[in-house]
Order: sequence, then structure tokens, then C-alpha cells
Amino acid sequence: MKKAISEVVNNRSSVNAAAKKYDIPEPTLRRYLKKGGRTRELEEHEFPVNAGRYKKTFSTGQIEELKQYIVDIDRRAFRLTKSQFGRLCFDFAESKGITHKFNKEKRAAGRDFIEAFMKESKLILRKPDATSVARLMMFNKINVGKFFDVLKDLRIAHSFQAANIYNADETGFSAVPTRTPKVISPIENRRVIKLKSAERGTTVTSVCTISAAGNFVPPFFIFPRKRMNLSFMVGAPPGLEGVSHESGWMTAEKFINYLHHFAKFAHPRKDNPVLLIMDNHASHVNLEAIQYCRDNFIFLLELPAHTSHKLQPLDVAFYSPLKNAYNSCCDDFMVNNPGSTISIRELASIAGKAYLHVANARTAIKAFEATGIEPFNQAIFNEEDFAPAQTIDMPIETVESDTFPTSADPQVIRSTDIPSELVENVTVSTSADSQAITSTDTPSELVVTVSTSAEPQPTSSGLPPLPTARTNTSRRPRKKLPSMHLTNTPVKEALVERKMEKDEKEEKRKQRLMNKDKKNQNTKKLKKVAQQKRKEQCVKYSPHLTIQIQLKCNT
Repeated sequence: MKKAISEVVNNRSSVNAAAKKYDIPEPTLRRYLKKGGRTRELEEHEFPVNAGRYKKTFSTGQIEELKQYIVDIDRRAFRLTKSQFGRLCFDFAESKGITHKFNKEKRAAGRDFIEAFMKESKLILRKPDATSVARLMMFNKINVGKFFDVLKDLRIAHSFQAANIYNADETGFSAVPTRTPKVISPIENRRVIKLKSAERGTTVTSVCTISAAGNFVPPFFIFPRKRMNLSFMVGAPPGLEGVSHESGWMTAEKFINYLHHFAKFAHPRKDNPVLLIMDNHASHVNLEAIQYCRDNFIFLLELPAHTSHKLQPLDVAFYSPLKNAYNSCCDDFMVNNPGSTISIRELASIAGKAYLHVANARTAIKAFEATGIEPFNQAIFNEEDFAPAQTIDMPIETVESDTFPTSADPQVIRSTDIPSELVENVTVSTSADSQAITSTDTPSELVVTVSTSAEPQPTSSGLPPLPTARTNTSRRPRKKLPSMHLTNTPVKEALVERKMEKDEKEEKRKQRLMNKDKKNQNTKKLKKVAQQKRKEQCVKYSPHLTIQIQLKCNT
């Protein structure tokens, strides 16, 4: 009110403009101007004491406190809906003993208050992306820093250019799209429907590959069939390759087939090696694939577990527009072919059209830039990006150590360039305060101290404590693969050793089964001989007892 009156008195603004600018009813502003006069000093004007029905429920400090709580909880990935925020405001006012006009039956603030608060605090409603607890926990400074360190060493050692840095990842195309576009319908319709192919459709796995220079490798499709049919590829874009597998998923065998497909378009050579960045799926870590990459000058770099939503260029900038384009192409097919359904034979053609629609150099270049891979930017992520990791009640601290932990050392998680799943001597210890996995046969590694935090303490401000996601300490944690250079010698040697141990165990298992079969066969022979002897003894008895004795022998 003071600012509005000051602008009108000093002829910097009209009454209408000042009322609109400061969100004051125009009659109210004119009344106070008339009461005080336009020529009087600002301090001499009489201002309202209680603001009447426009009195705010919370003070300026309390509003800032609420806004800061929203910001903090937003960083922790526990964003509130409008109804949740309404209940929060009601509880906040009740705990502070503030007189309010909120709905006491619903125990929540009204829509007008929420919208006014959002407008004043510059908050908006947005649709969030669902993110698992594992992704929140694993995307931290430790894992991201490890990835960039390995990437930096590889780029310095082999001088990879943008055209030689690739990212590949699997995605799925379903015959039944998960999203339907908005349609035009009469306003009186209570329910609007849209025809789709079926209730549940066949899903085909596709491997997409992009380079930091904006180049694209044609997709590699895996159809869920035992035998490959050439009709699956009718209408597919040039260069697209398809194989079949009973499950339709990526396996170690199909990954090798993909590497052959990739090498045809990437053209890796001794004087022109390429870097292929992928997630740490189990099918990527196998001896045959690594040996093929070593022989063909392909360097495999794995992303840390559960970090692809931030570090993988395809996930960051390509797959979302690709899926939107695919859904639109499926809808166009249903409209242009009434009465038809999308089968596995049309899927490659439809997905190919969507792929050609979104596969442009600008998208690929921006995707690598957003992840800090090309151009190399190790500081691409700031503290706010790592803040959601605080939602986990297992705070992580990094400690560099070259020695093994003693009994007095804190429980630790150790990760090296060798996959943790290749290490056999792993011990797990759990207590009420902390939990850890310790690998005891690696000489030097990154040490991560893990401790379970206590119950959140209530705040003195009246607001609830910031939430944390609880981890299950009653079961053994699943081992995660760190970011590593898969084609280096230590990983290959570890895989060879692992394969030898696996083959040895398999040989022992087969030998046990053979011995068990022989033992069962000998037992059957002995039983048969014993039964034959009993029958021979039965014949020696007198004829009038032979039938009775034989019956007893048979039973």
C-alpha cells in the first residue's frame, strides 16, 4: 500500500496502474488517497492496521520458512502435490497457534491460498519423472567422479575425437503404445476413447547408438522369436539389422552380434580407435565380447550402476522424443489402416519412421554436452544435482586408502576397476548402526564409509523433518558394478579366471552327477539280484506251499 501511494503521489503511476501492479483493489487505493490527500507526505497517510479480510495468515518470515522448506524438499526429490501442501500449511498454522480460516474438516488450506502462495513464491506445478531410490542413492559424487576420472584417463591415453565417442543403450518398442495423443471431441462428451491395437502388445528390444559428432548407427533390433523371419524387416530403414531370441532381450550372445553391427558403421582401426560408452548390464560383461573389442580397437567404458538417467546421452536427450514420435506414428498407422492391428511385422517399419524423424545431429551433440562427456566437463553437475542422494539414510563419504581395514576400521564398501561380481571373497556384516560390503582380495581401491543415520529429529519451526528413504538392513545388499574400462587387461584377466573357476565348478558338478547315477545303477542291480535269490529260495519249498510263499516273496 505504501509503495502504491508513493507512486501515485509522486506522479510515477496512475491509480489504476498502481492498483494492478501491487494487486490492491482500486477502490481501496482511491479511498486511502482521498483520506490522506495527494499532496501530503507519505508518512502522514493513514494505513490500515489489520488489513481486514485481506490480512495474511502467515507473516513474511513464516512464508519464507515455508518457501525454504518447499525448496529443500524439492531438492530431495520428495516434491509435494497441492493437496499435500495444503495439509502442510494447516498443520504449520496449528502448531504455531496462528488464527486461520483454513478448512478444519479437510484439515487443509484452500485453493485460493495455495495459488496465491505459489504465485508470490514463484512456484509452478510440473509433472515429475518417476525415479527409483537406487538411482537417487547411486548418483553421488563418488560414482560420478570415478566415471569422469576413468573417462579422462582414456581420452588422454588415446586422444579420442568427438566422432569416435559413441553411446549405445537398449530400449523397447511395444506394439501397444503407452501414451495416447490428445484428440478433438465435442464438449458434451463425458468420456473420450481412442482405439488402440490391443490390451497388451509384443515388445521388441532396440539398441540405438549415437556419436558425440552427431552421427547415428542404424538401430539393432532383437525380436522375441526363436527363428528370424524376413517379413519382420519389411519397410525398415536402410542399415537396420534384426536378430531373433526367444525372450527378445539382450544377451551375451546377441551383444556380440551387435558389436559386429556396430563395427560395420563405426570403422574402428588401430590408428582410429573408438570409445563405446554403455550401461553396466550383465550381458555386456563377458569374455567373448571383450576379446572381440580388444581385437577390433573398441574401448568399452561402463557407466556406474543406476546413473544412466543423468550420465547416458541417449537417456538424457534422445529416448524421450523418440518414444513420443513412435507413439504418434502408431496412432497414424491405426488411423490410416482402420480395422488393422500393429503386429511384430509392422513394428520395425513404424519404429524406423520415428527414428528417422528424431535422429538429427543437433540432438546427439546436445545430449553429449548435457552429460559433460563431450566437450569434457567434469564439473557439469553441481551440489543441487547430488542433493537427492541425501534422501537415503546412508550418508556416503569417500576415503582414499591403500590398506585393508582392520577390526577397528569402520565398515566400508570397496570398488575397483575389476567388477565386484568377479570377486569371490566378499563378507557382509550388519549391525544396528551400519552396514557394509567389504572386498578383501583387492590391493588398492576406493573406500566408501557407510553408516545408517538415526531417526530424523523434529524441527523447532513447526514444520515436519525433511524425509529420508529407508534402506533395508535386514538383507544382503546386491553387488553393484562400478564405472570401469572393460577392455583393459585386469578386467580381461579377472574374467578369464572367473570363467576357469566356473568351468571347474561345472566339471565337478557333472562328475558328481555321474557318480550319483553310477551309484543308483549299482543299487538297482543289487536289488534285482536280491529279489532273484528270494524267488529261487521260494521254489525249494514243498509244492502245496509254493503259491503262498511266492505271494509273500512278491509282496
